[in-house]
Amino acid sequence: MDSPCENAKQDERGAGPNEDNGLLDTTKLCCLVGVGKKLPETIELRCDPVKGEGLFARRDISVHEPICALPYSIFMALETEKLPTTCYSCLAVTSSHIPYIKGSAQEELSLKTCTGCSQVKFCGKACQAKAWKAYHKFECRIFDLYRHNFPPMMVRAAMRVVLLKDKVLLSAQYWNALIKDLVSHEHIWMAAPENNITAMVRDIKFVTNSKLSLDTLTRLFWVMRTNSIELPVSVHGGIGTMLDPVFAKFNHNCDANVMLYRPWHTAKSGWNLESNPNSEQRSIFATVIPLRDIKKGEELTIFYSNPTLSVKERNAKHMMNYYFECTCSRCIDDTKAAAEVEDRLPDLSAQYVAWSQDVLGQLEQLQVDGEAARLAYHKANQAWEDGIAQYLDFPELYTAGDFDQISLHLAVSGLQLGTFDKALISLLRSYFLIYPSRIPGRHNYSNIHIMFVMLETFDILLGNNCKDKTVEVVKPADVKGSLRRLSKRGLGIQTLLYWRLRISVHLRKCLEASAANDLLPLVARMQDRVLLHRGYSSSSDAAIEGDRFAEDALKKYLKLSEARWKVVLKETGC
Repeated sequence: MDSPCENAKQDERGAGPNEDNGLLDTTKLCCLVGVGKKLPETIELRCDPVKGEGLFARRDISVHEPICALPYSIFMALETEKLPTTCYSCLAVTSSHIPYIKGSAQEELSLKTCTGCSQVKFCGKACQAKAWKAYHKFECRIFDLYRHNFPPMMVRAAMRVVLLKDKVLLSAQYWNALIKDLVSHEHIWMAAPENNITAMVRDIKFVTNSKLSLDTLTRLFWVMRTNSIELPVSVHGGIGTMLDPVFAKFNHNCDANVMLYRPWHTAKSGWNLESNPNSEQRSIFATVIPLRDIKKGEELTIFYSNPTLSVKERNAKHMMNYYFECTCSRCIDDTKAAAEVEDRLPDLSAQYVAWSQDVLGQLEQLQVDGEAARLAYHKANQAWEDGIAQYLDFPELYTAGDFDQISLHLAVSGLQLGTFDKALISLLRSYFLIYPSRIPGRHNYSNIHIMFVMLETFDILLGNNCKDKTVEVVKPADVKGSLRRLSKRGLGIQTLLYWRLRISVHLRKCLEASAANDLLPLVARMQDRVLLHRGYSSSSDAAIEGDRFAEDALKKYLKLSEARWKVVLKETGC
């Protein structure tokens, strides 16, 4: 796609702060960041002597009710590997990061490369023009110069802020909200010796030719590093990093009660263009939604780290990225539970640690290609299957730690290698054994993510996606082999169909009981595709006799005792 820089000589200084420059109006957003003026009626800013500023509920908030909406933030950067498959303006994606899984990807889109820098892509001229006017005309030349040594994601995010500041495209109010109002932990980096952060800041100053001092740039970099969050995609996956001054005010809790949610309309190409007649949709990039009902006066909190990690791993991440140690009730309970199981079953606890570390070590061998990767995968998966049964009645061992990381690694690798049966069992284990007990809210991001991935994996095995483009890359022999292995272990076609429909119904109920209900039409379309392919006219027609048999088959396949199976069904609500 032709770059606008080749078509017209434009003033690189851009429009003034009050002119139409393609940026969103930040004045209203700034009011949310300051001392609490114009905050939505649902929340207020308070200052805690220990934790600092935080956001609190001004009234009771229902789980069905979005708390606040956030506009599209230009202070973001895509992961380098996501640049070829993501529109650099509207963030529509053309392929999922998970093999064979479509998710929110729009495979009918054909992204065109910017001919100015050859590094970013757009889904159309309108998206390109919007991005060019707002920020890319300042980045394009730099990206072109560094195409063979492309800057890391966080450097590109900071670089964009610096360029817009130097071009007088940020109001003083917004700049102050970023540089003064958000935490940077400069007292820590000022005391530290020169490190790679210093080198990166100097590089930013050099390539942008910025007038800002090194101290100011360093503070900006640390503000962004400390306050940035994952840039999400609807349904599943993260594609980069973003800084939103409002969202940065939410403190962490391992038992969080709110999450950032990206509505389904933002997955569509050009959703934020003027050509979209729905002005409300154009103005909303993400919403903060409750994970449960919230009482007046409660602090609104989010996860800064994955709650499926161990306390030690979570706090290591907190210290490295945010310079604090979490002492929430979840951390206290996890520490106590881990100590109790180690005292009660010291040998089993030590065996579990050694076993999980061994499997992780084997998974690291999957960096190889071809047959060697397949052999390494089967070896790691076999070690996992051989050892797992003895630990499954002791959730204190595995619900926080390496279990989920291993299970998801095996799932993604299984999809890559076409062993769909092994991928499915790994997904089912994370879904049934980890997420319900670790992450609050049955509509939480991880649960939504894994349920959609499971449904699409079921559909590959059942042939329900026969009209989907993903089927073109699925080898029939891989599907046939996976079905044969599943059948030998009691999961025949009817049992797979039963669980595919049951999980879909459960997903629908989770979404209906939340503020993420805009995903319901997507779930319905996926369900209709299954019913049509199977010759049913409704879900009731597809009801499968012998559901007890299907439950017993999956319980046996997951290697769970009857008592543990009853617990996980209750925890998931499935």
